[in-house]
Amino acid sequence: MIDVIEDVRNEFKVKLTDKFEEEANEIAELTETQKSIINLMSDSPTITQEVLSKLLGINIRTVQRNIKILIEKGLIERTGATKKGEWIVKN
Repeated sequence: MIDVIEDVRNEFKVKLTDKFEEEANEIAELTETQKSIINLMSDSPTITQEVLSKLLGINIRTVQRNIKILIEKGLIERTGATKKGEWIVKN
């Protein structure tokens, strides 16, 4: 019985370790622009794409493209109305 518990415990540790490694790899694969977007969204969840564009000195289309990537990776999500919504940074 103890052997079964140890096996389950070890398997659980491996799964958790793999999960954390996957998340760490996703974050490591982010561009500097994407990291900056996440940081700005963390600091100001109501920030707009236009403001992100101006603060980062990049085209709004580039902001939109990077936001789409971050959403697809499950790192951010948008809640609320289009104009009154907020960004949720997932960690």
